[in-house]
Amino acid sequence: MKIHFINGLLNGAQVELFGTEMSIGRETDNNIVIEADGLSRYHAELIKQDDGNWAIKDLGSTNGCKVNKELIKGERLLKEGDIVALGDQSFCVGEGTPKTKTEVKPSDIPIIQTAKKTVKDKKNEAPTVKKIVFEPMPKKTAKAPEAAKKSSGPKPIIETVKPKAVVEKAKPEAEKSPLVTAKELSESAANIFGEQAKAPRTAAKNSLPAAKKHLFNIMFYLVLLVGVVAFVFWFLNVNKDTKQQQIVSVSKNRKIPLVLRYVKNKITKNNIFRFSLLIENNIAKFTIDDLKSDRHHSKTIKKIKPEFIKILKAAIEDTAFMELPPVSRGSAVNNLDETRKMTIALNKKYNSVTIQNNSAPTSFEDIESAIEEFADGYDLLTFAMPPQELQKRAKESFAKAEEYYANRRAKSGNLLAAERRYKITIDYLNQFSPKPKIWGIARKRYGEVQIMRKKRRKELQYEVERLERLTKFKEAIEALNEMLQLTPVDETNYKKIKLKISRLSERLNERKK
Repeated sequence: MKIHFINGLLNGAQVELFGTEMSIGRETDNNIVIEADGLSRYHAELIKQDDGNWAIKDLGSTNGCKVNKELIKGERLLKEGDIVALGDQSFCVGEGTPKTKTEVKPSDIPIIQTAKKTVKDKKNEAPTVKKIVFEPMPKKTAKAPEAAKKSSGPKPIIETVKPKAVVEKAKPEAEKSPLVTAKELSESAANIFGEQAKAPRTAAKNSLPAAKKHLFNIMFYLVLLVGVVAFVFWFLNVNKDTKQQQIVSVSKNRKIPLVLRYVKNKITKNNIFRFSLLIENNIAKFTIDDLKSDRHHSKTIKKIKPEFIKILKAAIEDTAFMELPPVSRGSAVNNLDETRKMTIALNKKYNSVTIQNNSAPTSFEDIESAIEEFADGYDLLTFAMPPQELQKRAKESFAKAEEYYANRRAKSGNLLAAERRYKITIDYLNQFSPKPKIWGIARKRYGEVQIMRKKRRKELQYEVERLERLTKFKEAIEALNEMLQLTPVDETNYKKIKLKISRLSERLNERKK
């Protein structure tokens, strides 16, 4: 069976349904991903029936699911032509047209007729605007001689112009400057056209050096321009080569980062469990969603330890993950739909692999083991555990902590062991809401044990100083060993205590000699 979308972002798209269950929502691990308004992260699920038909089920979405404009509860069997609305996105079941589609008859189309204009309408009609054409105004010029009006050539000008007439008909002094005498006009015309111009030979000789000088100036500026263009072109090429060399040197020295995204989904009829890890730009983000046990938790590691990144890179490079096929699908077993997706970019290589209801290749599982070790390094392995496993481990850890707490007087190290076990119990149960009863007991005991351990260590510190002043080095070393049992290995005091034991042992050996 197919569905095709009739509006929204996927308008016109068709999807062929496969498998037995297909989830729809905004999250990227859904079978059908729709990033539209009104859709929940896991909005609905299409379920294949035994007879081959399909039904739709609401997964507790915010806006619900509608079939043919009717809000559904639980499952609803779908038929050919049904319209399903999920938020702002709608699709039609099958390849046919939707049931709700209506045809427009010719009789339903309104006919618009134009009314005849009456005399009253013509009066109210806006007056037409005449087209305005701008034309140049005639120039006001002084009365010029008849020779100036004629432009046929220099001969008529020379024959008809009389200088005296110009002087007699000239306007006052203010308007006299623009006028040109017939003699000047005739001389200029003769110079331009080369007719009847009787210039002396000396003027012709003087004009030749001026023309050569003008040509020389043009050639000089042309050569200068070519030189400037050539220099600019050369400078740009040199600068470009230098930049390319710098880019190559930077790319050789730059470390290629690791990008890893791992998502694990388990979907049953009663629950949806999701665990994800994103490593990018030396930052790790863990996220868990467990609807049944109401666990919604996330934690961000702002700076990953360099040794952890090296271990992950080595684990990836030792596998053939980059050559794995993108998808490996199987069928769901016991109503459990499990999907694992891993995306890795490293050393200019990229691959994304999805394992659905199937056994994963060895390379995939090896990297999964490395991810578990990475999470365990930050005490975050509990993120990927189901709630039953978490509660079981929490009870075991709490029972062991109570045993260490009861025997705290027999051995000083039991206090530190009890403190650690109580902390593990708290971490296991932190993700639950509401919190179980033993979570409150463990939290109370954890605070009490911390106070007792620090108090005892302070007492031992005074005892060591007293014994050292009395030069009782053997007893001081015994007190320091007890302090060592009460101090975590990752604390700076642990190294200081060991160093002091070494120094007192040397002084004790010197005394024996």
